[in-house]
Amino acid sequence: MMSRCFKHRFPAYPCFIFRFRWKKNILHCILQVFACLQKFCSRKVCKCFPATVCKQPGLHLHPSPSPVNHHNPLLKRSVEFCVLSSMPLMLLNQPSIMESPTAGADSRKEAEEVVQNALGLHEEAEKLCSGYTEKIQVTLKALHSFREKVATGFKELHDFLYDEESSLMAKTDREEEKHLRFLENKLMDVSEAASSALKLADNLSAADNTSRHDMRMTELQLKQLRMQMARHSKEMRFCGPDVLRSPPLKYSVCRQMLKRAAHCALEDLTLDDSSAHPHLIVSADLKSVKLSPRCQAVPKSLWRFQPCLYVLCSQGFQSGKHYWEVSVGQKTNWVLGVASCRVNRKAVENLAPENGYWVLRKAPRNRFYALSSTPVRLAPSHSPSKVGVLLDYENGKVGFYSAENMVEICTITGDFQEVLHPFFCPGLTLAEEDCYPLTINS
Repeated sequence: MMSRCFKHRFPAYPCFIFRFRWKKNILHCILQVFACLQKFCSRKVCKCFPATVCKQPGLHLHPSPSPVNHHNPLLKRSVEFCVLSSMPLMLLNQPSIMESPTAGADSRKEAEEVVQNALGLHEEAEKLCSGYTEKIQVTLKALHSFREKVATGFKELHDFLYDEESSLMAKTDREEEKHLRFLENKLMDVSEAASSALKLADNLSAADNTSRHDMRMTELQLKQLRMQMARHSKEMRFCGPDVLRSPPLKYSVCRQMLKRAAHCALEDLTLDDSSAHPHLIVSADLKSVKLSPRCQAVPKSLWRFQPCLYVLCSQGFQSGKHYWEVSVGQKTNWVLGVASCRVNRKAVENLAPENGYWVLRKAPRNRFYALSSTPVRLAPSHSPSKVGVLLDYENGKVGFYSAENMVEICTITGDFQEVLHPFFCPGLTLAEEDCYPLTINS
């Protein structure tokens, strides 16, 4: 559109302004347009273009045009003239031959407007380029930091695995030495028993007269040797390579690695007894909680849960990764997880993320649920007696694991914006097993 406009206004200079090919790089195109327009505006252009200048050098228009009579009859055609100016209408309609006196000023003004638009577009493009350059630098820095974290993390894991391997190999060497020494001692005992039996047989064979007393003593010795051999035979069945059977490395190492990922240690948590419902009994060391058959006399507190049977930990987390384990025993009914510091402690609300709760519930008959506005039924392979909870604040995840073998039960996600506290609910006493407390492992 801009090309057609300029060609129409400035037919004598179309190739000067648009003498370049548009390229894919828009900034380069803008700079070319800007340079061309500056060069064009700096030229001294007449306010109007001469009507008597022909594009071909050496030729001039006649000041008084008249009909052409010497055309070939086949090519001859009539030319209409303007009544007022006696100029051919064809010439009057050609902007390249006749322009108004203000055409040059208008064209210059229009060119200046285009220049301003180009300058504005150039400035906007430069800002975009600057923004993208900054984004590139930030991205490169983030990638470099991520690579360093990956390298550091795997180095720590390699060191950890090497230490575990060295420890297990040293333990295996000790067990090997102990076991081989035991087997060698047994071999010596059996060899001595065999020699004794052979010696008794030789003595009886060589003796001409053997008294009844000697016979009885020999039989007694043989009986003792037979009992000794039976004992050795029984012990030998339990002295094979199965004694050196390795523990479930996969589970134990995974557990240690998970703890290492959660800053290599269990969180040292303590229950906040000022938040516990009056029907909950918190132990003196603030490590366990269970249901009381009667309401306790406790001071009133704005932080106390009532009427719900909940209790929080004193520790709160607003960053990082944190891991803790809770012994649940054979309880049939409990709830564990995290809760926001701003939950409504004086109302009955659904234990759901939208209300500030990210929790796992066990219900009677081994039913497990990830609680939300619509609880999700889970199907773990077994009912754990110890539950591990891993909070990853930055990534918005709360993971629940069977602490015995580190099998994942479920992971609940959320957008964490506030301080989160470990959450406990020992549940109602629905069975004899429910009398046992929930206990935080240290």
